[in-house]
Amino acid sequence: MTATLGLPTTQTNTSVLDTQQGRSSVALRNVSIFPDTAEKILSTTLDFVRSSAIATQLTPRDLVSFSGLLTAQLLSEVEESAHQSGKKLLDYMYEKGFIAFSDRREMLKALVMSQHNVIYRPWLLKACRRAVLEFMPLEQVLEDMGISPNSAFCDNGLAELAQMSQIISRADFEKARSYALSHGVSFGRALVEMRLITAQVYTLLLDSLARYKAGMIDFANLKLFIRNGMANLGTKSGMAINMQNLGGVAHYCHSRSPLMSLSLLVESKVAPYLVILSEVETALIREQTIEMVIAESDFAPAYYRATQLVSGVIAGNTSWQQAVIEMSRF
Repeated sequence: MTATLGLPTTQTNTSVLDTQQGRSSVALRNVSIFPDTAEKILSTTLDFVRSSAIATQLTPRDLVSFSGLLTAQLLSEVEESAHQSGKKLLDYMYEKGFIAFSDRREMLKALVMSQHNVIYRPWLLKACRRAVLEFMPLEQVLEDMGISPNSAFCDNGLAELAQMSQIISRADFEKARSYALSHGVSFGRALVEMRLITAQVYTLLLDSLARYKAGMIDFANLKLFIRNGMANLGTKSGMAINMQNLGGVAHYCHSRSPLMSLSLLVESKVAPYLVILSEVETALIREQTIEMVIAESDFAPAYYRATQLVSGVIAGNTSWQQAVIEMSRF
């Protein structure tokens, strides 16, 4: 059983060279004159990316701006010229040589996906940017990123466990996949938000996956472990919603400190339980450490503070209750 998110191997596309030659000298000149434009845009558009997630749909300007092919000033001038000519922005840019035919084509694909809410908009922006800058079909980029509507989560370990244990059906998998891709959440979180499983079952699946990846349990006994866990959920000894029930994650991390830090974030109400479970899922699927995943999230500063407080608890310098109080003030 593969318990990692499968990223399809990038295949050589024979049209890449033709596409590169098709982009006009004007567009290429913009890239060469402003080599750091795209990176500056990436570093200064965090609020834009977040707001785009709740926008009705992406616009051509959004895609061109995030691609970094044109400076903000030049884009505004081109947009005004397009408006005066009565032409659509992408059509005008193609006719005037600012973008290649392939750029226009991939951006139009992204717009259609946005209109139908197929892919979470911040993800779609990043995918379209890569498609334009690397002269790749948008479909191939989505495959490489693991967010293609046709293949996303097929190699997701948690999804495999849930189906193997008959906790969800194939139809449930498809529903959760669509939800996760359109809302920008992990597969397990999508299952809970759609009420296909409970948070307790999500916790059990993550604990089981962590135990398997840590070598605590072999594949032959994995299904039995999950079945017994499911049976216990309806009893008094069943699993409560508690981070401490993720003992397998502690073994996966080779330390209980990361789990304690996550527990502190939840108990102090700095982070919702479901969101933290989603971060754990991401770490397991990517086969990364908790710290590496949290570092990419909005909870990074809070997690760093939590690790300090947990160190104090372990050293006996403070109590857990006091750590919770201190963390709640963060």
